[in-house]
Amino acid sequence: GPVMEGSGVDARSAQDPTTTAEQQAVSLGGAPGAAHGRVALLQQALACELCLFLVNDFLENPSISKITDSAVGKVHAITLLKLLTKDPGYGGKFKSILDELPSWKKYRMQDHSLLISSSERTDYFLTDGGANERKLLTQE
Repeated sequence: GPVMEGSGVDARSAQDPTTTAEQQAVSLGGAPGAAHGRVALLQQALACELCLFLVNDFLENPSISKITDSAVGKVHAITLLKLLTKDPGYGGKFKSILDELPSWKKYRMQDHSLLISSSERTDYFLTDGGANERKLLTQE
């Protein structure tokens, strides 16, 4: 039959990434074995604008150097943000939000391990948090 101009969606045109992200958040499940609370957690991360807070108020905060182990905090913030963008359902939404933040560009491709000196390369989730003598939580 005859083709009518403007009569539908052109399958060759790219879909808006924000629309795609919204559809994926609704339709895709989480990673295999993901906790049941994943969706609620990711929805809360969106609702409280976690990406904006971590980039604008934490990573870009001029006073961050006053925080103990601020480089480690930066590494964890960047790692979390990158993980959010990899979620099968919500990743596109987080990526869209971060792509809108000009300051994210300097962290997005950064090898954040460069932020930590070799003496600080400890798994901070396994330490007791004491600043004087660091020991693993598995040690007596």
